[in-house]
Amino acid sequence: MHRPAGPRRYALVPGLSSLALILLFSAHALHWIRILPLERLADLSYDARVRLTAPQGPDPRIAIVDIDDKSLRAEGRWPWGRDRIAQLVTNLFNVYGAASVTFDMLFAEPDASSGLPLLERLGAQPLAHDPAYLRVLAKLRPELAHDARFAAALKLGPTILGYHFTSRAAATGALPAAFPIAGADTAWDAHFRRPRGHVANLPILQQDAQSGGFFDVEADADDSVREAPLLEQNGGHAYPSLALATVCALLGLNGGQARVVQPSRGDHYYGGRRLSLGPSLSIPLTRAGNVFVPYRAARSLTYVSATDVLHRRVDPKLLANRIVLIGTSALGLGDMKFTPVGLIPGVEIHADLILGLLDQTLPRKPDYYAALQVAEIIALGLLLAVGLPRLPPPAGLASMAALMLGVVATSLYGWRHDHLILPFATPLALVVVLGASQIAYGFLAEGRARRRMSARFGQYVPPDLVEEMSHDPSRFTLEGKTAELTILFSDLRSFTTLSEGLDAKSLATLLNDYLSAMTRIIHDHQGTIDKYMGDAIMAFWGAPKDDPSHARHAIAAALEMQDTLASLNARFRQEGRPTLAMGIGINTGRVRVGNMGSQFRMAYTVMGDAVNLASRLEGLTKYYGVGIIIGEATRAAAGEFAYAELGRVQVKGKSRAVDIYEPLRPDAPQDAALSLRAGLQLFRGRQWDAAATAFEALAGMPGYGRLAALYLSEIARLRTAPPAADWDGAFAFEAK
Repeated sequence: MHRPAGPRRYALVPGLSSLALILLFSAHALHWIRILPLERLADLSYDARVRLTAPQGPDPRIAIVDIDDKSLRAEGRWPWGRDRIAQLVTNLFNVYGAASVTFDMLFAEPDASSGLPLLERLGAQPLAHDPAYLRVLAKLRPELAHDARFAAALKLGPTILGYHFTSRAAATGALPAAFPIAGADTAWDAHFRRPRGHVANLPILQQDAQSGGFFDVEADADDSVREAPLLEQNGGHAYPSLALATVCALLGLNGGQARVVQPSRGDHYYGGRRLSLGPSLSIPLTRAGNVFVPYRAARSLTYVSATDVLHRRVDPKLLANRIVLIGTSALGLGDMKFTPVGLIPGVEIHADLILGLLDQTLPRKPDYYAALQVAEIIALGLLLAVGLPRLPPPAGLASMAALMLGVVATSLYGWRHDHLILPFATPLALVVVLGASQIAYGFLAEGRARRRMSARFGQYVPPDLVEEMSHDPSRFTLEGKTAELTILFSDLRSFTTLSEGLDAKSLATLLNDYLSAMTRIIHDHQGTIDKYMGDAIMAFWGAPKDDPSHARHAIAAALEMQDTLASLNARFRQEGRPTLAMGIGINTGRVRVGNMGSQFRMAYTVMGDAVNLASRLEGLTKYYGVGIIIGEATRAAAGEFAYAELGRVQVKGKSRAVDIYEPLRPDAPQDAALSLRAGLQLFRGRQWDAAATAFEALAGMPGYGRLAALYLSEIARLRTAPPAADWDGAFAFEAK
């Protein structure tokens, strides 16, 4: 016989899917596979943390001289002549007292805007022998040598020029001095970026500037800049970024003090590289030598227009003793960058980096980040996989919310208090995906269990009981078991004769009305319909749901069935349909209950001697002339009812006689029951005359005429054929 899979078997499905999700997310965390939605979610969550904690307002240590649209309108299109750039630098140092000047731009080609190259060519060829021309050229040369003027201005204070590394093996311009890393061990640079070429500034400019740094930044797949390289290699030497070069120039540091270290286990930074620049500066590095940009709120720094600096229209307090960066926000010059805080000029990225280096507030992601993320994924995954199936949906959702809150709180705490980038998006996504799948599977499984429960028991028990049972399907089974139940049989009297006078449609309508009303009553009293046998009904109480009061519920149902039949008969008379009479037999005992039958057809039913006796008791109702007869076991199990003792019977197939009773309604008069009890005592005491007198009196009471006649007939028989000495007053019935 086929048996449906139990809860343990179905529990394997969410367990295996949970394990698959844990492995999938772990493989992503270890970079064995790429899950693009998770990468995008990680970027968005990082951006959210940056925006949430980005400092607001200007910083008094830094200012940006902006070649903005206003400056271009006032001074003309870019590039400007180097004489104007020289004047800009001169004003910054001599007029405004800037602490340093950093250029986020490149001066790779000579300035020809003054016409000096043309004059030089004339002086070298057609006018080479014209003394007057040569004297004038010599006099004008200092004024028209814009690059030389710019180079001279660069000597006025700490100046840092920007340049660009390229992947092409070509070199233009002069690189600044290399940034030597102390120590013989160079294993640190194995993963650092190694460009093949560069586009740098004119040698005349670079040699007069204090330092230089590359202004390359790294955009992610979504074109947003979150990291920037701090060190790059070229020709076997290390070179600093524009921000690092500016900080080193400001603090008087040089490459000879630099060391890339891998800390010891006891170090607070264990698990991540850092660049150490003496005791004053320790910078966390990624494996590739990058740093995460510590963004401030977009455009929150002090910006001044370059044209206002040129014409000395700036409040000196905005530039005095400040680190000044010269860059552009003009859209036409193409230096706008997408960042976590929005679209900002590229120069602002370098400004934010400078402040982060000075304040030691660079976000850091240690090398053990992947291992930490995998540990988090496994811990959260196992908690959800093991815990969620054991919880109801509301508690499951609350647990998910608590785990998500824990991930968010831990990540934000590390970010706010120690600038740590802790796992966030992937564990959070795992909680959502795994939790949602577990809850969804739970709902599906519950729905499947309810459908299975309804398919199993829907035809037997009422819908509200099926609903109750579906909340814990494991408690209910179709498999056979032995239990004490109460069984009810009901049958209509003389229905075969009655049906012969009705056409098929009228008969079907009559039966449907009757069976529907009776079934509803049985269901209302928590009974289980076993089967319909024509006009007969078999039902039982105590299975599939345990019911300690099964006997009481069966008797209450039987009394209501008789009352309801009386109401139906009143309606049938009004409609001109025949009226019905019903007998009910009830018995209690241990029986076998479960799904029984053959491989072709199964039924949830009960079997046993107690079932057979209930059927026999239903058959006795027509002999005793009462509507309900119950056995002595049912009487003992439901003592709260009033009963009329009907006598003792020995039915076919039973060797022992049983006492039978009629349950009485609470408002029923007791005089008939008392008279019947007195008559039974006289009958069993063989006092035939007194017993006959008692039953003759009972015959005049409503509902007991047939019962009185039965006993009077038996008394007459026993007078002529006295019973044996061991006679106990039982009737023997051979009919079923």
